[in-house]
Amino acid sequence: MVTRFKKFLWDFRDRKTGLFKYRERLSQMALMGQRSLIIDFNDITLFDRGLAHTIERDPDTAIEAASRAIKELLMKENPEYAESIEKFYPRFRNPSRVLKIRELTSEYIGKFVAIEGILTRLTKVEARMVKAVYKHADPECGAEFEWPEEGEMGERIEKPPYCPVCGKSGKFQLLLHRSRFIDWQKIVVQEKPEEIPPGQIPRSIEVVLTGDLVDSARPGDRVMITGILRVMPTTSAQRGVGKSVFSFYLEANYVDVQQKILEEIEITREDEEKIRELARDPWVREKIIASIAPAIYGHWNIKEAIALLLFGGVPKLLPDGTRIRGDIHVLLVGDPGTAKSQLLQYTARLAPRGIYTSGKGSTAAGLTASVLRDKTTGEYYLEAGALVLADGGVACLHPNTRVIVNNEYVKIEELFKQNDALKAYSNGEPIELNYIKGKVVGIDLRDLSSKQVVSTIIRRKHWRGKIVKLVFESGYELLVTPDHLLIDGDTLEWKQAAEFKVGDKVLSIQKIPGHNNDIYILDIIPEEWMAVLEDKEKDEFNKLMIQSHIDLPKIATRLGKKFYTARNKLYINVGLLRSVLKLTNKYNEWRNKKIKYSRKARSESLLIYKITPELGYLMGFVHGDGYIVLNERRGFISITQSLKHKQIIDKIINYITRVTGKKPHMRRRRTVSIIHGRKIVSDDVVITIRSLLLTYIINYFLEDGLKRILRLPDNVLKAFIAGLIDSDGSISIKRTRRNNRRYEIVHVDIILSDLEQARMIPLILRRFDIYSRIRKARNTVKVQITSRENVLRLLEIIKPYSVKARNIIVPLKKKNISSREGVIPKKISVEIARRLIEEFKPYTLIKLGLWSTLYEASIGKRVLTRGLLNSILNKLYDNEISVHIKETMLMALKKDYYLDRIVNIKYIDYNGPVYDLYVPGLHNFLAEGIIVHNCIDEIDKMREEDRSAIHEALEQQSFHKDFEIILANGEKIRIGEYVDSLMKKHKNLVIKGLDTEILPVEDLFLQTLDPLTGEVIVTRADRISRHKAPDKFIKIQYSNGRILLVTPEHPIPVIKKGRIEFVRADKISKGVLVPGVIKYSLLREPRENEIINHILEKIVFEKNELPYIVAENYDEAKDLQDELLEMN
Repeated sequence: MVTRFKKFLWDFRDRKTGLFKYRERLSQMALMGQRSLIIDFNDITLFDRGLAHTIERDPDTAIEAASRAIKELLMKENPEYAESIEKFYPRFRNPSRVLKIRELTSEYIGKFVAIEGILTRLTKVEARMVKAVYKHADPECGAEFEWPEEGEMGERIEKPPYCPVCGKSGKFQLLLHRSRFIDWQKIVVQEKPEEIPPGQIPRSIEVVLTGDLVDSARPGDRVMITGILRVMPTTSAQRGVGKSVFSFYLEANYVDVQQKILEEIEITREDEEKIRELARDPWVREKIIASIAPAIYGHWNIKEAIALLLFGGVPKLLPDGTRIRGDIHVLLVGDPGTAKSQLLQYTARLAPRGIYTSGKGSTAAGLTASVLRDKTTGEYYLEAGALVLADGGVACLHPNTRVIVNNEYVKIEELFKQNDALKAYSNGEPIELNYIKGKVVGIDLRDLSSKQVVSTIIRRKHWRGKIVKLVFESGYELLVTPDHLLIDGDTLEWKQAAEFKVGDKVLSIQKIPGHNNDIYILDIIPEEWMAVLEDKEKDEFNKLMIQSHIDLPKIATRLGKKFYTARNKLYINVGLLRSVLKLTNKYNEWRNKKIKYSRKARSESLLIYKITPELGYLMGFVHGDGYIVLNERRGFISITQSLKHKQIIDKIINYITRVTGKKPHMRRRRTVSIIHGRKIVSDDVVITIRSLLLTYIINYFLEDGLKRILRLPDNVLKAFIAGLIDSDGSISIKRTRRNNRRYEIVHVDIILSDLEQARMIPLILRRFDIYSRIRKARNTVKVQITSRENVLRLLEIIKPYSVKARNIIVPLKKKNISSREGVIPKKISVEIARRLIEEFKPYTLIKLGLWSTLYEASIGKRVLTRGLLNSILNKLYDNEISVHIKETMLMALKKDYYLDRIVNIKYIDYNGPVYDLYVPGLHNFLAEGIIVHNCIDEIDKMREEDRSAIHEALEQQSFHKDFEIILANGEKIRIGEYVDSLMKKHKNLVIKGLDTEILPVEDLFLQTLDPLTGEVIVTRADRISRHKAPDKFIKIQYSNGRILLVTPEHPIPVIKKGRIEFVRADKISKGVLVPGVIKYSLLREPRENEIINHILEKIVFEKNELPYIVAENYDEAKDLQDELLEMN
C-alpha cells in the first residue's frame, strides 16, 4: 500500500493544468516546515479507485501507509528535513460522500467518514502522550525504552509487561520529560439547522483534533470534518460497571472551515472591484432585496428589512450628546405557514455569524448558556447558547491592572485562585471562573454616587491580539482589550475602549467610600511569630484554658504550632493564640491588650494595641523621607531631617515616644552637595528607631506599592497624609499674571521616587474627596493638587497633625477658576439647560445674566461646570425650580465623580491571560483610577432565576438526602425530606434549572460558623435547592463518631495554619483537623433556651473528640442527661 500511495503522489497530474499536483505540494512542505499534506479524495478515486475504497474500509492502515509514503518521498526531495520530522500526516478532504450526523451508526465504526455541521464547543488545547519512555528499575538493567514498541499510545497509558531490552519483568518508571506528546483538543459539532427534521432537537458529536488541527476552527463556524468514527465507553463502563453501551466520537483527519466568521473573511482585489461595480448599478438596492430568499414569493418589505439588518447601520452621536446605535433588529410576527422560519433560516445561513434557534432553544438558558458535564473528565462547563455564539468578544483587563478589593489595592491577577477555578465557555472560548466575595468600589449611574459593592466572580481567559493602553490626564494608565466598556464622560453611556480618541472624557470616581474600622496589631502579626505572655496575661490565659477545658498541647500538635514556658513567661505561636482565642470567643477581648511579640530576637511591645493616628503620621513620614531595614532578626527605621525643621523633628520624637514608650536614637550630620553648580551645606539630624515590631507594622502597610494602606480608618489615613506632606510635600503660593492682573494660587506637590507608590496617593486623597494628578519628572514623580477648593479641603483634614498645614496662610480668593474635575457630563448639562429654558421666561434669565450661558449649553456649544451650577442655583434661589430639575442639578453637583480626559492612546501586542470581575447590581468597578464595566458575557444576559439555576448546577455542592442538620430553633431534620416538603408546599414558586430546582425562602434560620471570629452565629438562608444525584457521594467519618455524606465537590471546613479554610470533599485526607462547636444559642422559648444553655455550659465538644458532660458528681450528670433526653 505504501508503494501505491508513492505512485499516486508522484505521478498524479492535475487534469486542468497538467502539473504534478502533489510533487509541488511535497516540495512546499519542506520550504514551509509543514508536517501535513492535504490530499483531495477525488484525486485518489480518479487515480486508483481500489486505494480509495481501502481508505474508506481500513483507514488506520491506509493513513499509516500514506504517512510512510510521504516520508520516503521527502527523503528524496529534502533528506535533512525529512529526518528531522518523526511523522508526517496525510489529510484527506473533499470525500465522495458526506454523512449527516444523525446518519452515523454502528456500521461506520472504524470506517473513514465525513460530516458537516456547526462547531458549538471546544476545549482548551492539551497534550496527549503518543510514545511513553520507561526506565527499567532493575539495577542490573536500568534500560530506557519507548512503549508501545509499534504504533502509538491509545486512550489509556499502557504499562509494559516486560523490558524489551533484557526481557525481564519488574517495576518500570515513566519518564514524562522523555516521552513524546502531541497537541490534543476536543470539539463538539452540531448538525446544521436545515438538516434537523421537524419537531426534533439537533444532534451533535464529539470530535478529537490532534497536531496541527487544533484551533483550526472556532465556535460558530460551519465545518466539514473527515476522520475515523470510533467509540468510547460511557462513564459507567469506565468505572467497570460492565455496561456494554458505548458512545460515538470522530477522530478528525481534516477540518475544512466552509464558512468563516465575519472577522476572518478576506476581501480580495477582485472582490473589491465587483463591489464597486455593483455600487455603480442604479438598481443595486432592488437586486439585493430580490436576492433575499428568492424561492419565497413576495414579502418585499420583509426582505428589505432583512437586507438592512444584514448590512447594519452606522453609530451616530448627536450634538446634544445622544448616541444612536448602528445595530438593526427585526421582529417578525405573522400567521403560521407564511414563511417566517424559512426567511430566518435563510438569513442565518447568509450571515457570517448567524445562528438559527427555535422552540425550546429560545429560553433564556438556551439562547445564552447552558451547563454541561464533560463525559470523560466529569467537570462542569458553561456552553455558549445561540445568542452568545452569534455575539462578539469578551471584554477583559490586563493582569497587572490594580483594583480596590476589600480596601486593598491589588493586581487583578492576584484575586484569581487557580486551585478553585471552574471551567466554562464564553463565546465558544474556554474561560475559568472563581467565586469570590470581595468589596469593590463602583458608581451608581442612577444618581452618580460612589458605593462599595460585592463582586462575586472573577473570570480569566486567554487573549491574543491588541490591547488598548489609555493614558489619562490624572496620570493613570489603563490596559484593556479593545472591546472593554468605559463610561463616556459626555453621554454617560458605555462605549468600547477602541472607540475613544484623544481628548475624550471618561467617567471616574472622586469620592472613594471611607470607613472607621480599627486595625488591631494582633490581626496583622504573622502566625509564626511568638506572643510572649507574662504576669497578668499569662495567668488570665491559663485560667481561660482550664475554664474552657481546652487541651493546648493536643491542639498545638495538630495545628503544627508550638508553645513553651521559660523564665516564668509563656511563649506561644501567634497563629495558635489566635485560634484558641477564637474557639473560646475571647478574641475581640484580647485584641485590646498590649501583648509582647518576638520574632527570633528579644520580645517587645508597644504602648498601643491598634493602629493610631500617631503611628499613621510616622508611616507617612517614613514613606516620604525615610528608609526601612527588615530581616528575620532585626529591623530599624531611619529618618533624616534638616535641623531647620525643628517643629517637625519634635513632633516625630513625640509620636515615636507615644507609640514605643522610648525615645529614638539621634545623631547630627553635615552634608555638602553641589546643586546647579552651587555648593550647598546642610546640617541634618538622623533619627533611628530600633524596633523590629514597629518596623514590621510600618512595612506591612508601606510594602507592595502601599497595597494595604486603604485598610486604615479615616482618622489614621488623615494622619498618614499629614506625615507624607510634612516629609516630602510642599504647600506653596504661586504668583501669576493674567490680563494684566496678578493672582496668587495655592497648590500642593508631593514628591516621590516610585511610580507604583505614587499611583496610590491620589486614591488615598479620594477617600476625602480631593482631586490630584500624577506628573512624571526626570528622576521623580509628583502628585499635584492645584485646585483651591481641593487644597483647602486637604489642609482642613491634615491640620490637626501637620506642621506645614498649620503654618501656611492661604490668600483670599479673588476670582473663580474652573477646575478640571469641576466639569459635568455634557448630557446632563444639555438636559439642565433645556429644562431651565423651558421652565423660566427668557426675560427672567436675561435679567439674571443666565440666558446666553444656558442657551449655549442647551445646544451643546458649552458644558456647564459645578461652579456655574452653584451660581445658577444661587441666582434662581428666589424663583421656584421644579423638583426634577433641582434633583438633576444636585446630582450633577455631587463630588462623588469626575471626568478624566484621555491624553494618549496606544495599541500593544499581547498574548496571555486577561481578567474581569462580575459585580451584581452596579455592574462596574474602579480599576487603575477609572470606572470600567464588569463581565459582558452569558452570565450577565440571563434572567436572575436562570442565572441562579446555572450557578447551582455548576456548583453541585450538596448533601445526601438522608443527612441530618439542626435548625436554629434546635429542630433536627433530614435535609431531603425537609426540602421536598417545602417544595411541595410552594410548588408554584419553584424555579427549574438544568437538573436543578430552587426555592427562595425567607423564614429559614440556621447556625453557622464565622471563620473570621470563630463564633457560632444565627443566619437566614435565602434559598434551598435539590439536584439530580451524582454517581457517587463522599462519606467522611470523624473520630467522634459523626458521619458526613456529601457530593465530591462539597466544601468541608478544615483548620490549616490556625485558620479555617474550605477543601473539596474528594480532596480531604485522613487526620486533618476540623472545627467543632463548644457552645451555641438556640432560637427557642426563654425557659427551654435557659435549660439548653445550662446544659451546654456543662458540655465540652472538642475537635474530633466525643462530647462529654462535666459535673461535680454522678447524680448531677444524670440529671443533665435526663433533661437532654426530654428534649430529644
